[in-house]
Amino acid sequence: MFDRHENWTISHRRTIAGIRFAGAATFPLYAMHFPLLALLAVASPFDRSSMLHIAWLGSGVAIAMIFVTPLCDKLRDRLKTGLRMRPTSD
Repeated sequence: MFDRHENWTISHRRTIAGIRFAGAATFPLYAMHFPLLALLAVASPFDRSSMLHIAWLGSGVAIAMIFVTPLCDKLRDRLKTGLRMRPTSD
């Protein structure tokens, strides 16, 4: 019985991590989706009216967000740390 509970806990942690990543991806998606769509549309090798073009755009944005989200998180953490530090008066 303990093993089943332990597996549930591991699964639960993975689910929580996935939800947190999806939540963290909302800002990069909001900030970068339109410029990225424009860039991918210009670079698309497919006909503009084809479903492959739409899949190209959607997958390109999704892949970019997977890579950009951790960078935005690191930037956010550095900015938070920098704002918390107070200069000392000598």
